[in-house]
Amino acid sequence: LLWPSAATAKSGSDSVKEQAQVKVQARGQAKAAKRDLVGKTIVITGASSGFGEGAARTFAARGANVVLAARRGDVLDKIAAECGPNTLVVATDVSKAEQVKALSEAALAKFNQIDVWINNAGVGAFGRFTDITLADQARMIDINLTGVVNGSHFAVSQFKKQGHGTLINVA
Repeated sequence: LLWPSAATAKSGSDSVKEQAQVKVQARGQAKAAKRDLVGKTIVITGASSGFGEGAARTFAARGANVVLAARRGDVLDKIAAECGPNTLVVATDVSKAEQVKALSEAALAKFNQIDVWINNAGVGAFGRFTDITLADQARMIDINLTGVVNGSHFAVSQFKKQGHGTLINVA
């Protein structure tokens, strides 16, 4: 057994002081993180459920302007009501380039910039490959691949114009 020497042993009061410092630092970091999102505009596709919905609620609670996009506008309206006044709903089918362009334009019209774009929309089909219809296979490609390309195109174009931005693709 090794016993700490008197020189390396910490008193109980030193330990309490260190714990208090850690708590103060954590609170300061949390406040700084919230300040970092205040006024930032975050576009989230696939915001009507799952990760997208959770991200929207979290970012709105931290002071961000949140732009919610999904095909189900009625569901987005309910989420937006809970997220607060800095929330914009744009019913969007990400597989349609013109609708993603309209999403980008609506976000810019309301909030003047886009700081973060999250391509989160996605669909799946369950069953054996040969049992899934070709139409369902094509729809998965339209949403999961073409939707990401469409969102990335308009997001990166805007980021280049404004000199900054973050693109997040969820797979």
